[in-house]
Amino acid sequence: MVTTRYTNVGKALVVVIDTIASATLAPTAAEANGGTQIQTALRSMPVLPRPVNLIPTPDLSSKQEKQIVGTRGGGEAIVEFLRKLETETERATLPEDYVGYLAVFRQGTADGATDGTATIAAADVCDVYPIEVGAVEPAQTGRNEADYDTVRCAITDDVGRDLAVLA
Repeated sequence: MVTTRYTNVGKALVVVIDTIASATLAPTAAEANGGTQIQTALRSMPVLPRPVNLIPTPDLSSKQEKQIVGTRGGGEAIVEFLRKLETETERATLPEDYVGYLAVFRQGTADGATDGTATIAAADVCDVYPIEVGAVEPAQTGRNEADYDTVRCAITDDVGRDLAVLA
């Protein structure tokens, strides 16, 4: 059986969406297309951790420190925007105290565009992270490094994984 692997580079879309009405977090095509595509301004894919708390449950039957899964946390989402001298429309979508959603289309969309003009359609698949921006920090860049800002966000609620965009 052949396995097709892929890279996010040149394929992924990252969209900032202000409002999602569905309780499942699946955005409608209108909500997703009404958001701002920011992938052309990103230094890399956003860091979107999914930490888990482990509960020790040792017993006398073994020297093994057994564990069970406890609660899951949102962790700290990190988005790195490359700076530019022109108007920074994409970076302006995530100011401090912004509350909204980060939708990540890891495999891209049926449209195939990654230049910020993709049309997101029903059945395109994304992960959705409810976020609140805590800080926007200038990077301490080196001599041969493009300037960028680091945006630090709280993941404020349950995350929606592998969600199909609604019509």
